[in-house]
Amino acid sequence: RSSDLPDPYRLAYSSDCLSALVLMCLLVGVLTVLEWPALFPSRRDHLVLTPLPLERTQLFGAKLAALLLFVTLFIAAITLCCSVSLPAIASGRWETRSLWLRMFAWFAASTCACYFVFLSLLAAQGLLMMLLPVRWFEPASFAVQMTLLVALLPGFPLFFYFPASHLIASRSPWLEWLPPAWYWGLSEWMLGSRDPAIAPLAWRAALAFTVALI
Repeated sequence: RSSDLPDPYRLAYSSDCLSALVLMCLLVGVLTVLEWPALFPSRRDHLVLTPLPLERTQLFGAKLAALLLFVTLFIAAITLCCSVSLPAIASGRWETRSLWLRMFAWFAASTCACYFVFLSLLAAQGLLMMLLPVRWFEPASFAVQMTLLVALLPGFPLFFYFPASHLIASRSPWLEWLPPAWYWGLSEWMLGSRDPAIAPLAWRAALAFTVALI
């Protein structure tokens, strides 16, 4: 029977991991977009805090530290839960990889994916702030925020139709353009996969995270 073969199990586990990464990226993306006006010090922050004996680097650093703490708590809540529950539930006779290794690989990949989304959106607003004049920044930033929100929110009802199993089974070229798939590839690479399609995805994940962080 097909249910007694390891390949369907591996496909189901991989598709569940990819689907979970897509959902996590959606959650972090929506959270970041909702917090869009608070990503950098606003005009109000400058008006209130400029009279105080604070340097500009202190103001920026405090704002960034508070933002990172908030986002880190949110990311830790969703990644720690899934990194324990998903590998534990998926354990069975066809799973030859260590449970602890799968937990570590899943936690590392999902954490990097979530931070990639957050850092990319943070960098997008930072570039707008650097490139646009002050009088253009606020309307342009608001337009970008609304565009991102409209693009991300439909992802939740459409999530249940996401063809993760088909994409993985067919090794679809769309995987190369889907950021959550890069981090699924990273987790599979850390688990020792020798599939020739996995290494390029893992490389994209590492490169994308590095660029977003810079």
